[in-house]
Amino acid sequence: MDNSNLSTYGETRPEYSEIRIYNAGLSAQNIIATVFHELGHMHQYSSDSMYDLNYNARAPIIQESYASYFGWYLGEDYYFDKGYVKPNQNYEINYQWLQSWPQNSLFPTDYSPFFIDLIDNYNQWSTSYPLRVNDNISGVPVSVIEDMTQLLTTFPQYYYYLSGYAGTYFSSEDLNTMFDYYE
Repeated sequence: MDNSNLSTYGETRPEYSEIRIYNAGLSAQNIIATVFHELGHMHQYSSDSMYDLNYNARAPIIQESYASYFGWYLGEDYYFDKGYVKPNQNYEINYQWLQSWPQNSLFPTDYSPFFIDLIDNYNQWSTSYPLRVNDNISGVPVSVIEDMTQLLTTFPQYYYYLSGYAGTYFSSEDLNTMFDYYE
């Protein structure tokens, strides 16, 4: 769809089962990322409906972080299935990785790598970037993330839920360090 606002690539109106992708001069790679991201919103909305949760009551950072995770996960799977090999571990295939969060004031801060950081093995924190999330967590199964997002709506709930997995997928210290960025 054409849109005069070139900063909006897509939007989802889940209550109408509608996804809009805008003609903003995007590359094919970015269009794919946008489609997967918007599908993430639709997936979370349909899961919320199934579990009697209120999608619209979720904080925007939870909605956008989940949609970005969904887009990242599907994007990685899509490209790897086609034989793509990343040139290095921190290469962003489809622009959903969000490893530079928290971003400067020119960009919305709702787009965080929270859910992605539970799975990926890249820690974006360094002494050069001390404001970026220090996450030593990786390898949390998709099933844990999906269960969590189907049951919970706030960051404190996510923290307590994930605390139950300390010692299994990560340490309590690593969980506390990561959550310090979201308080």
